[in-house]
Amino acid sequence: MHASSALAGACWTQLTDAYHEVNGLLTADRVPECDLDALRRATLGQAAAGPVENT
Repeated sequence: MHASSALAGACWTQLTDAYHEVNGLLTADRVPECDLDALRRATLGQAAAGPVENT
């Protein structure tokens, strides 16, 4: 999809959680809610290294 000139898009999220929302990339205590290396690879359009586990 990164090579396509026909597709474009964006996804916005909170960087950190707030007391009334839990949809950030980090918890309110700044602990990652996901595999940051997998997120980096996806953002760069690189293949996944294997199954991604939810944390």
